[in-house]
Amino acid sequence: MPITAVFLGLYLVAMPAYCLFRVFQVQAGIMLLTFAMPLLMSAFAIAHMAGQYGWRNGVGMTLSAIGISLGAEVLGVSTGWLFGDYVYTDQLGPKAFGFVPWLIPFAWLMVLYPAWELTKYDVMADGSKSTFAFHPSSFTLHAVLAALAVTAYDLSLDPRMVADGNWIWHSGGFYFGIPFSNFVGWFITAWVIFVVWGRLIGLREAKTDRSLNSIMPVWAYLVLWIGETIANLFFWSGPVVGLIVFGAMGLFAMPVLWRWQFGKATQEK
Repeated sequence: MPITAVFLGLYLVAMPAYCLFRVFQVQAGIMLLTFAMPLLMSAFAIAHMAGQYGWRNGVGMTLSAIGISLGAEVLGVSTGWLFGDYVYTDQLGPKAFGFVPWLIPFAWLMVLYPAWELTKYDVMADGSKSTFAFHPSSFTLHAVLAALAVTAYDLSLDPRMVADGNWIWHSGGFYFGIPFSNFVGWFITAWVIFVVWGRLIGLREAKTDRSLNSIMPVWAYLVLWIGETIANLFFWSGPVVGLIVFGAMGLFAMPVLWRWQFGKATQEK
């Protein structure tokens, strides 16, 4: 069994356990899995990047994602620019430069790579699992779609983390106390990271095999989509957030599933 499957499998176990800990208010379990889940999904992403794009590119993608997201967060907390006026509490552990918990870049990485891989299939010609080519004409659209797919995930993350007291928005906002600027900041930060990733790996043809391991990051995004939807509906922030997350993340996930199922058949007619 590839190590990527092990990390993703452990995440699949951790997610329902985290929900149960929240139901029964097991604080030690909640905090343990608050740290474990992003680290597990990030470990999956790092291992898969190395296999998909080579160790050199995998390291470059990892370091650029961590560096850019951490830099954006430090800028945001210290100046109020980009995301808005917010501050991290001490619940998420030691902070980089006294501003941002070291865990936060991994909370970015855990969704960045699944979103990057999923949205490749949103810009393919026929929607199959095996014909994507990373051409210049599709790269701009891919980076934008991937950044939007990442931002859609934050519609679930931010309300829960604020409710848990992990960070505080001083000025409030339209979305459960979260300002619109936060989502603009998420989009910009993710887009910059994806532009860097495109430069690192080059505008060239990606791997095109149909193996489960090759498309596993797509399933990782689907796991996040369905998991966050169900967890919000029944355990976390409530049905309104759950339905919003289902629709927002589904905008990127459902077309891929549809095209995998019907894309080639439609073109053949």
